[in-house]
Amino acid sequence: MAATDKATLRNINAMIKEIEIIEEACVGPQARNKKNSKLDDFQQAKLELAEVLANIKQDVKTRKGIEERVGTNAESIKLKNKIKSNMEEAKRLQRKMEGAYKENERELDNGQTELKSEEVKSRQELVSLMKQDLEYTENEFEPKASTAGGGGFQLAQQAREKRKKKREQGLISSEPTPLTAKQQAFIQESIDRDKVLDEKLDVILVGVKQLNQIGQDINEELDKQAVMLEEVEQKMDKVTEKLENRNEQIKKLLESSGGAARWCPILILLVILLACIGYIYNAFIAKK
Repeated sequence: MAATDKATLRNINAMIKEIEIIEEACVGPQARNKKNSKLDDFQQAKLELAEVLANIKQDVKTRKGIEERVGTNAESIKLKNKIKSNMEEAKRLQRKMEGAYKENERELDNGQTELKSEEVKSRQELVSLMKQDLEYTENEFEPKASTAGGGGFQLAQQAREKRKKKREQGLISSEPTPLTAKQQAFIQESIDRDKVLDEKLDVILVGVKQLNQIGQDINEELDKQAVMLEEVEQKMDKVTEKLENRNEQIKKLLESSGGAARWCPILILLVILLACIGYIYNAFIAKK
């Protein structure tokens, strides 16, 4: 096979390897979750935690409305159990998010991450805010403080009202507080940004997979052509060998007959004789 063809194959193989590296960078060495997201652990935990918290807040609001209208019933008890389950999941995601942030911080200190220091600081703030939001939501669901007498939803409602008055009077500061509108906007902007990034990575991944497939098709076609070229070269080698054998046989035949020096004058005289015969034929016989 020609050197240029071998060089082309090497270049194609190198391109395919580069494409596979890009694809792995987009997908990661393994799927991040059941949706196969291309975000890192911190970003994925943040999105999942935000979704779970939103569901918990909606369920708490629904349960509150039910108990205000009809008191505790089977539906409110079912909602309570659901909220408890989701709360445990939210705490797990919060721990995962915090662990991912600490890992980012260590990698930044060791120079082993592409994240900038501003991004890591932003993640630290997100961890703090979402933890605060989780604690406040949990306290709204099951207040830590309690008072004598009463029970059920009424007791929780009374505790919330007392805490609200104390906060307004500046008497307490250790209890969980709700996020401000600015803090909520900061979290939402981060979530929206990650969703857009995830969508863009999906588009990039599709393009990379297409390039990878094209590269593999080209490589496969070049492999087929390489086999064909090998067959052609083998046939050409056989033909060349036969021609060399024929030339050698002719050379030996000439040498056995006296060599080329003997046959050249004879061939020249033969050509002159044929020319004379042609002239006589045209001059005399053709005119008759």
